[in-house]
Formats: sequence, C-alpha cells, structure tokens
Amino acid sequence: MERDEFYQTIERRAELADRDDAADATRAVLGTLGEQLETADAQRLHGELPEKIGDELTHGSDDERLATEEFLRRIEKRTDRADTGETETITLAVVSTVIEHVDETERETLLDRFEAFGYDDLFEDLDTVATE
Repeated sequence: MERDEFYQTIERRAELADRDDAADATRAVLGTLGEQLETADAQRLHGELPEKIGDELTHGSDDERLATEEFLRRIEKRTDRADTGETETITLAVVSTVIEHVDETERETLLDRFEAFGYDDLFEDLDTVATE
C-alpha cells in the first residue's frame, strides 16, 4: 500500500472530504500515538508505513500513558482542518489502516499496546473497519 492508497483508505473509512483531511487526521492520530509508544516500537512501526506517513510517530516522548478521553482530546486538538470529522471515527480509520499495513508481529505488538493503554473499548471495532 503506497501513501496515496493509504490516505484514500482513511478518507473512505472516515468519510472525509479529501486527501488533505485524511493526511491531517493521520498526522493527528499518529502524533498522539507516538507520544505513548516506546521509541523502539515507534521506530519499527514507522519503518513499516509508507514514506513520510509515520514521521509523526517519532515526535513524542517515550512511554506516556493517556486515558482514552485525553488520547482523543489530543487528537482533536491536533487536527488542523475543519472537515476532519468525529475524533473517534478518524482515530479508528487511521488505526485500522495502520493495522492492515503492518506485518503480523507489529500488528500484535500494537494491539497489545492498545490493550495495555486501556483502549479496548475504543478499538473494539478494528476488525470490522479493516474489512470495509
């Protein structure tokens, strides 16, 4: 999956207006996620994503834990575009696309992290979204 296809998938899943909205949503979600991942996990995930998409993963601090509400609030705060949509919807669209894109080991590592972060409820529909 190349960068354009990656963004098109997010645009479709989150019902966004255009590719720019999908790129903005991706930056917001991955930037916030990057603040919580350990450096090694963020670097491995970055390496599996299309060029420039994972750059935001490396801008955070190591191993910060956010409650679900704070995680979503930070994502919403990071979105620059008015048409990005509902925060939970864009978060699920971005994460499901990332999950689809990475190898099985990275997928399992990321899902384990979400469980450890307490995001089970937020991402309970990952399998459904990934097949759309």
